[in-house]
Amino acid sequence: MMRPCRLTLAAAALVALPALGQFKTPVPIVSPTPLPGFQPKEFPNHGPKELPPTRTPVPTRTPTPTPVPPDVRNLDARPGEIVVKKQSAPSGCTTKVETPSPTQTFVQIQCPLAPPTGLKADFEFWKGLRLKNGWKVSFLKADWSGASNPQPPDNNHTGFRVSTAPVVDSDNPETTLHLFATPGLTINVEVVLTVKGPAGTSPR
Repeated sequence: MMRPCRLTLAAAALVALPALGQFKTPVPIVSPTPLPGFQPKEFPNHGPKELPPTRTPVPTRTPTPTPVPPDVRNLDARPGEIVVKKQSAPSGCTTKVETPSPTQTFVQIQCPLAPPTGLKADFEFWKGLRLKNGWKVSFLKADWSGASNPQPPDNNHTGFRVSTAPVVDSDNPETTLHLFATPGLTINVEVVLTVKGPAGTSPR
C-alpha cells in the first residue's frame, strides 16, 4: 500500500520541474527621456585663470643710412681776394702774386742788390670771406718754394711766417702771411688752403 504514494509524489515532482525552469527575461533599463527644449546647464569655472604669455615686441630696426664722405678740395683764390700791404719804405724790391691754378697761389718778395734796403710785406687772403653750405677749414699749407734764394730761407735775411691762420673746422678762411727779404735775395711761398664740406655743394 505504501509504494503508490511514493510514485504519486515523484510524478508530482516531475510535473513541477518545468514550472521551476521557466525564467523571466529582464526588462532593459531605459534612460529617462529628456524634456523637449531642456538643455543641461553648465556652470563656469570661477577658479583663477592664467593669462596667455605676452610676447615681447621685437624692435623695428631702421636701416642706418651709409654716411656720405665729405667733399675735400682746395679753396680757390679769386681776383681781389689777395691784398698786399707793404710795411717798409718804397724800395727797388717787388712783390708778386702768381696763381698757376685757381687753387694754388705763390706770393713773393724779390729784392735787387741795390738799393741796400729790403722789404717787408703782408699778404692777406680771403679777407671778409665766409664759407657757406656747411663747409669748414681743414688744413693750411704754407711753405717756401724753389724760387726762394737762399734755400731754405735763413730767417735772418729772408723768411716768412703765418701771422693769421684760419681755425680748423671754422667757416673763416682768412689767412695772412708776413714775408721779408733783404737786398739781392728772394722769398717765395706757396699757399694752399684745404676745405671740406657736404658732397654736391659749394663752399661759396
